[in-house]
Amino acid sequence: MADVFLSYAREDRDTASRLVTALQATGWSVWWDARITAGQEFPPAIRGALEVARCVVVLWSSSSIRSSYVEAEAIRARDRGVLLPASLDDVQVPVPFNTLQTVSLARWKGGHEDDSFRPLARAAQALIERDGRPAPAPEPEAHPADDSLPNDCLSELTFADQRGALSLLATRLPASGVRTDEGLGLLTEFAAELSRTLRDFPEGIADCEELLLTWDAAVDDRLAGDRAPMTRLVLARSRSAVRAVVARAKGEAAPALDAGRLLGPDPIEASEAVDALLQGGFEAARSPLAALDGADRRAALAALWRSWTRIRLYHACSVRPLKGFALHSDPSFWHPRLEATLDLARIETPEDAAAQLETWKDDADRHVLAETLLVSGSHACRKLALETLAPSARFDTALAPGTPLLFVREIVARSCQDGDAEHVKALFLLLRRRLSEVKRAADVREAYGILHAFYGAPGFLEEALFSRLLALHEGLRRKALASGELRHLEEDCLEGFKSFCSRERLRGADLEQMAHIPLAIQRKLAHDGLFAGYFICNARDAIALETVPHVLRLPDVLAFIRLPRINGQALHAIAKDKTVMREYAHRLAFCRNPRAKGPELDGYMSSLSSTDWDAIARDRNASQRAREQARRLSSKAHA
Repeated sequence: MADVFLSYAREDRDTASRLVTALQATGWSVWWDARITAGQEFPPAIRGALEVARCVVVLWSSSSIRSSYVEAEAIRARDRGVLLPASLDDVQVPVPFNTLQTVSLARWKGGHEDDSFRPLARAAQALIERDGRPAPAPEPEAHPADDSLPNDCLSELTFADQRGALSLLATRLPASGVRTDEGLGLLTEFAAELSRTLRDFPEGIADCEELLLTWDAAVDDRLAGDRAPMTRLVLARSRSAVRAVVARAKGEAAPALDAGRLLGPDPIEASEAVDALLQGGFEAARSPLAALDGADRRAALAALWRSWTRIRLYHACSVRPLKGFALHSDPSFWHPRLEATLDLARIETPEDAAAQLETWKDDADRHVLAETLLVSGSHACRKLALETLAPSARFDTALAPGTPLLFVREIVARSCQDGDAEHVKALFLLLRRRLSEVKRAADVREAYGILHAFYGAPGFLEEALFSRLLALHEGLRRKALASGELRHLEEDCLEGFKSFCSRERLRGADLEQMAHIPLAIQRKLAHDGLFAGYFICNARDAIALETVPHVLRLPDVLAFIRLPRINGQALHAIAKDKTVMREYAHRLAFCRNPRAKGPELDGYMSSLSSTDWDAIARDRNASQRAREQARRLSSKAHA
């Protein structure tokens, strides 16, 4: 296991060699591709070293910014939290790496005691000795364990354990014809767990075939009866992820080009066709593209341009060879567009970015170029992109595992404001796996920000989403409380919830005045037992029922049973607790409450005294049914 992994372009090999010597002179072990021994395969050797290195130094230069391999290694290092970027010249560091502080080696003369080398050495030292032990290899799309917090995930289990968990989850997959949010959530959960299992244990693909077929059939059944755009998008993204990991586990090449779907009008089918084409890398896709005649090839490449953001985010290793192929096949179309993406990466002001976008008259071109601004190093430019793009156009960027969580938080917050409920639901279902696995302190902070945004969306009042939101919150809460420096996140979160109900204008006010509080936040407050007197009277059963377990533990349950505006479902939930209703005063208060009805009323009314029957019969605040029943019982008693 090396301390430092060095990523560089072939053209910079001489400088890389000198840097290896300088790093070794400092006392660190260094891995670079010159260490690959005869007989080793390059990709597995590189991947293995990249996953366990405690620090990854990426040398940015005019050559390496054009290397898809360097970019892919930089993405992986950034996801692990061990990236240390350095520049060899005045090159513009590509997006999204331009958001990180970059050490300049432009004036470095090659020695380990050179002043220009010391900033790099200090930064490497901080990463290598961050907690005094090597960073273990993280799971794909996760974060490093070296400055991490406790994490519960299936990756710590054996294959038999993971397959057993999948088998149990498969029994909960929705039955044919079921079209609930709960069912959609289970389908995405299963996809995430299956993908993780096959990434951890690709040799177990044969043992997972039956589970894969079961899940695939459940997805087909859901899509047969539910063609809502967001449902299709959620399941398409889940299916693409599963198919990609299955193809890698089986060692399959990319299938033939599906020109009909790629060129068709359906953007979801087009993106699926792009994923299928590039899942084996561009070299596997080159032949079917080259086999097309001139007009068809240009049309296919134009379709790939419309999916450029997805290609750049999800198929980084294909970007450079695809650029070369496209520029050779149709230079007049591709050259100005690729130049525009580079120009936008250098722009720092929204005015300049807007002016650049305005030069493009075609809506599709402006759309693709605006998407590149979502990962701009300039906050103002990202804000422009959020304002320019529709919620669905931000989807791929938000879900890409390489997108920094800071940018994801900005996208989610905006989408919760201007996206419809189905869009926000889809975002949550596909993001929650990544959010639940955050480990680094900085990522936990951003995950809390994303959690707050989802709490503000009204759709999360629904049980299927609310239970999953609570589960995500609980996982983040454990991580925050386990870290002294993050403990304030949960405390601030609780105070933020309380602040919704502690405003001056709410004191003594009717519950209707709490309408400005997002419903999911109201339910979260009720779930935590806060402001029970407010929430047990909420007209929404889901919110009121959350308070019942807390009320049943209070010494003054009687005061709640007497509330004339108590939610009817909550009142009857209390009435079903036999321990509480052993008290005569509780039964009497229930029977006199105007919301009391049903078999509970009939049963408890008969247990009262004739004196109380007479009182209830005359009580205009009691329900009509209660008064009538009290009269009948009283008449029989006096007969």
